[in-house]
Amino acid sequence: MKVFFSKNLEGATGFMPGGIGWYSKKFNTPINKNQKHYVIFDGVYNNAEFWINGMRIGNHPYGYAPIYYDLTDVLKSN
Repeated sequence: MKVFFSKNLEGATGFMPGGIGWYSKKFNTPINKNQKHYVIFDGVYNNAEFWINGMRIGNHPYGYAPIYYDLTDVLKSN
């Protein structure tokens, strides 16, 4: 996983400096047309946006709450 943070450390959030962060993960996924594929996050900080393969799949305005996305239609085969 790659983690990127902006140098504008606005709005300290307690333990860590605030600002904008990007998390990037590449992984191989076997695609089975008879199955659904989801990504589940146990909790993310507020105002999070989610992208996969260059496509925005959603946002989550709430802090530290679980969220999931159905990736079945946006996954690319290897």
